[in-house]
Amino acid sequence: QALAECEAQAWQDSESNERVKYEAALVVRIAIRFGSSSVWTKIAEARARGSELPLDPRRIYLLAHPDKCPLPEAADATAILNAQRPPEMTEARPRNVPKAAFAAPAAAAPAPAPAKDPVEAMAPAESGDGEGEEVRLDPESGKEVTFQQLQEMYKVHWMPEDIEAYWASDCEPVKKSSRATEVSVAPA
Repeated sequence: QALAECEAQAWQDSESNERVKYEAALVVRIAIRFGSSSVWTKIAEARARGSELPLDPRRIYLLAHPDKCPLPEAADATAILNAQRPPEMTEARPRNVPKAAFAAPAAAAPAPAPAKDPVEAMAPAESGDGEGEEVRLDPESGKEVTFQQLQEMYKVHWMPEDIEAYWASDCEPVKKSSRATEVSVAPA
């Protein structure tokens, strides 16, 4: 019942203020309503009820952060979220995939050496072997990356299925025409 009230209030918040996302309002309302004792449990329940809340706790923090969410209660909600860290942020999570599964991408796409030329440093991410490989914009780093590069960047922090979900839902595809424009503008 209380969770349903939080959902209803979050809908009202998102309807009345176009800068407020429903998910952000929901996280804030749950944090304020349930406090630090059960906030993460209630967030998981809201996700199970159909809310499109991210699995990554860091993304939950970002939703409720006062710089991202204009609700007046956002600062209090962030403090509540910080008061009780979810288990996956305090303990090492077991990996379901053997480390050998990541050996091939590491060998195929070694970390690039630092560019000496500032124009080269501004060039978008490209894969040497696969010209047809899809490139997307990673909102966390602001870089254009392939899926392999994204796996390498986050394999220490995220489970493989979380990386796949992040790629599918948060990383925006980069249009080839815009990439060509960026490259042609950079040397000028």
